[in-house]
Amino acid sequence: MNGRYIALDLRALDRQHGELFRLQLNADLLLPVASCFKAFVVPWYYLTVPQSDWVDGPESPVWEMAVHSRNYFTAVVLDQVARNVPGEGNAIEKFNDFLLSTGMRNGIYLWRGGPTRKFLDSRFKPSRSTGRMVRLGERQIPIYNVFTARDLANRYDFLTRGGESRNSPEDEIALQRARALLGRPEKGLLSPIERAYSPGYIGKHGAIGPNDIPTGFVLNYAGLVKIDKMQFIIAFMSVAEFEGDAMSALREIVQHAILLERELRQAPATDIPRVRG
Repeated sequence: MNGRYIALDLRALDRQHGELFRLQLNADLLLPVASCFKAFVVPWYYLTVPQSDWVDGPESPVWEMAVHSRNYFTAVVLDQVARNVPGEGNAIEKFNDFLLSTGMRNGIYLWRGGPTRKFLDSRFKPSRSTGRMVRLGERQIPIYNVFTARDLANRYDFLTRGGESRNSPEDEIALQRARALLGRPEKGLLSPIERAYSPGYIGKHGAIGPNDIPTGFVLNYAGLVKIDKMQFIIAFMSVAEFEGDAMSALREIVQHAILLERELRQAPATDIPRVRG
């Protein structure tokens, strides 16, 4: 896992969702997010749209976005949810406001196609002056939508444990519904994490081919993996790596998580480290 452009934020949670520890590598490095951000539109949908108006069955826009990663329907859902948010601002800005309010530091600059094609959020414009560039060696590459591994992990922490301001029964129902939808596998297609860990996960992956982005091949995975009685939040981002190298690194991360779970299960409770906060 010595890839120069690999970023990782791994967090171990116990059965009560208390954080035991975290392992990080380049966790604050800005990298292309690909389709991983679509998973964050899902809780925004459930927390914002009135429950009586939820439409999330097969072929619905939110299903097509979350399960099949359809770009057009991502724009449709962004626009739909934004119409339920009062105040000024376009759909991209309102979505980013939600991200910032729940522990993230970054947002998307734009989302082309569909009803959001003319919208952008100038706060997240690629810029050398603000440092919002993807750095590969001496190169600085402007990429529209960049996040960090810490961002991705923070979002799944929120999705798993909620936030201090979101402890109502209604909010917990919304988060449970979001987790259920994000746990739906896409028929006939194994995600990178499913290839590395067959029991599955709750989350989203994203990939961009080397001919479609100036950074080279992009492979990201972020989600929640349950191993026996423990859960691991895994946020993995890679760029300019060959697909096989990125997959090998992801498999290695999952194998480490399995070994850590086994060691912690066998350790006396007094020996288990915990994150204090």
